[in-house]
Amino acid sequence: MLMSLYSQLLVTGGSGFFGWALAKHAAKLYDTYFTYCQHRIKISGCQEYHLNLQDSEEIENVLEEIQPNIIIHTAALTNADVCEKRRSMAYDINVTSTTRLAELAEDLGAKFVYISTDLVFDGQQGNYRETDIPKPCNYYGETKLLGEKAVKETVSDYLIIRLSLMYGKSHGKSTCFTDWLRDGLEHQQPVKLYTDQFRTPLLVNDGVRSILKLLEQPVKGETFHLAGRERLNRYEFGKKFAKAFGYDDQYLQPVTMQEVEMSAQRGSDCSLNTQKIQNLLNVKLSDVDSGLRAMRQNGYLK
Repeated sequence: MLMSLYSQLLVTGGSGFFGWALAKHAAKLYDTYFTYCQHRIKISGCQEYHLNLQDSEEIENVLEEIQPNIIIHTAALTNADVCEKRRSMAYDINVTSTTRLAELAEDLGAKFVYISTDLVFDGQQGNYRETDIPKPCNYYGETKLLGEKAVKETVSDYLIIRLSLMYGKSHGKSTCFTDWLRDGLEHQQPVKLYTDQFRTPLLVNDGVRSILKLLEQPVKGETFHLAGRERLNRYEFGKKFAKAFGYDDQYLQPVTMQEVEMSAQRGSDCSLNTQKIQNLLNVKLSDVDSGLRAMRQNGYLK
């Protein structure tokens, strides 16, 4: 680790599910700072800053004070249905703020890591590689792809990481897919899960470890896919989750996407191929069974 070159690390969206996990682990290696907007939290070993991504002046002030060597931009408006309904806000948060952060990163000479999504693809193919041409089928994916474009055009030292659907342990204020599953099963409520949407679910700890390891590599100007090594639909995931944690799976309801009212279209197979990052880092990403087993061993339900 080139600690003398990379010491001040800023995680935007540190109160979110992935940003929190990333900042928590980065604090063991770097002087770590994170931003939050609505939900102020504490992370051991980190310093927090309020940041409204729709406030350009606040963005500039935060970066001026921290002077980071690395910026990992996880913050975004990620709810696809909200993005579809509130396009102006989605553009401000996912494109305009990303562009401004990228400009400031370039001014600072900082490394800029942009967290993107598997939903930049339309889901007509599956097993997408980094060389495949993105084609979003909803406005959320479109804004994230525009963010990628802005980063490529603005920053000399950048990495773009496209993540899949993530699961794992959250801090409670910002939930994830597995928290939503757990809450429904614990309260014995119907949990509707798609049978016709396929993803490659990523254990959050695998994602964090891979990105921090990637920062140790002399690589820039590259796009990487980061996902689990198992392609399955949400209903199949739910069945595995119920079995792993001893829930009654009778409350899981298999549905198709057409049966659920939603504003944004979803791709049917946005699974990612992760051979590029696995070869570079020499890592083995988890399948769902091993990921859930790791969650159980780490006391997910406690």
